[in-house]
Amino acid sequence: MGSVYRRTWKAKDGKVRRSKRWWMDYRDATGKRIRKPASTDKKISHSMLRKEEEEAERIRMGGPEKGSLDTSLSGLARLFLMDMELHLKPRTLQDYREVLGILLLRDTPALSVKKVARLKPTTVKEYQAKASRKLASRTVNKHIRILGTMLNWAVNSQLIPCNPIKGVRMLPVVPTRPQRALSEEEISELLLVADADSRDIWILFLDSGLRKREMASLTWADIDFEAQQIRVRAEETKTGKGRTIPMSDGVLQILDRRHKEADPEPGDVVLPSICGRPFYTQALHVFKLDAEAAGIDPAGVHIHGLRRTFATRLIRAGADPKTVQTLLGHSTLELTLQLYTDAKAMDLRSAINRLPTLRVEEAHPVYWVLPVTGESTSIPRAS
Repeated sequence: MGSVYRRTWKAKDGKVRRSKRWWMDYRDATGKRIRKPASTDKKISHSMLRKEEEEAERIRMGGPEKGSLDTSLSGLARLFLMDMELHLKPRTLQDYREVLGILLLRDTPALSVKKVARLKPTTVKEYQAKASRKLASRTVNKHIRILGTMLNWAVNSQLIPCNPIKGVRMLPVVPTRPQRALSEEEISELLLVADADSRDIWILFLDSGLRKREMASLTWADIDFEAQQIRVRAEETKTGKGRTIPMSDGVLQILDRRHKEADPEPGDVVLPSICGRPFYTQALHVFKLDAEAAGIDPAGVHIHGLRRTFATRLIRAGADPKTVQTLLGHSTLELTLQLYTDAKAMDLRSAINRLPTLRVEEAHPVYWVLPVTGESTSIPRAS
C-alpha cells in the first residue's frame, strides 16, 4: 500500500525543512519501489497515488502498459485488429489485416523496428523509398495511412503517448496507365503457358468477372452445382449487395473437378492457394509471371483487367449493357460502360456489319426543293 509524504532535509542553519510538494511512495507492476512528486495539495496527491496503483495493478493482471513508447508494435497491431472487428466491414478489416501483416506481423515484417520508441519518420521514409520500387505510390500511401490509423487509435486508447509518425508526407501519386482488356490471341497465349493450377483460375476470372477479393472469399457453400450458379455474398462486395453468377461450362467443369479432388467441407475456401502460394496475396504475382511468359505487352495489363476482359467479351458477344452491369455487380450502368468495356478491344467493323441493310424501294419526297435557292418549302407535292 503506497503513501504520500513531504520530503524533509536539514538546512545549513540546523533547522529541518519540509517540501511544499507532496510525494508518492508506491510499487509499480514489477514490484519496484517508486518515489516521485505529486501535488502541493494532499487530496490531489492521494488521488494521483490511487491512479498509479490502479494502473500498476492493471498491468500486473496482464493489461498493456499505458502510454509507453516501449510498447510492441506487433502487440499494438493485434489489439487494434481485435478492436476493429467490432467496427469495420469485413472487406475493410481484411485490408487492414493484409497491410499490418506486411508491415508488422509477418515472420520478416517490412518494418524492422519492434518497439514504438524505435519507429521514426525516417523509418517510414525508408520504407516508402524501398516499397515504391515495386508497388504503386497509391498502394504505399495506403500502407502508411493504415499504420497511422493504428497509431492514432493507440493514442486515443492511451496505449502510447503520441503518434511518432504524425506529419509524414505521402508519396505523390503518379497517374497509372488505364487497364485494358486482353485480346482473344492474348487470352489463348496466357492459358497456353500457364500452370494447370493457374490456368484454372484465369478461366474462372475470365468467365465469371469476379473481383480478386470476391474470388478469394468464395466457399464451397457458395457454389450451387445443381443450379449451376455462384453466389457472391453481400459482405464481400464493394457495393454491399450480393449477386448470382451463372456458371459457364468451363467454370462448372473446373469447380466440379476441384470439389471431387478436395472433398471439402461447405465452409472451406474454394481457392486457398495458387501454384502452392496463398491465393489472395500471390495471385497478382503469378499473373504477372504468366503474362510475361505469354509475351503479353505489360502496358495496362493487370489481374483486374481479367474482369474488364470479361465485360468486353460479353458486349462483343451481344450481351446488353444492363446484363453486364448485373453480372459485374456495379451500382450504375455508367461505371460499366466507362470503365469495364474496352473500346480498343471492340470489333467495331463487325458491329457495323450487324446493322440491317436500309432499303428504299421507291422514293416519295414530301417537299418540293426550289431550284434557284435550294431551299425547301412546306408545300406538299401533288399526288
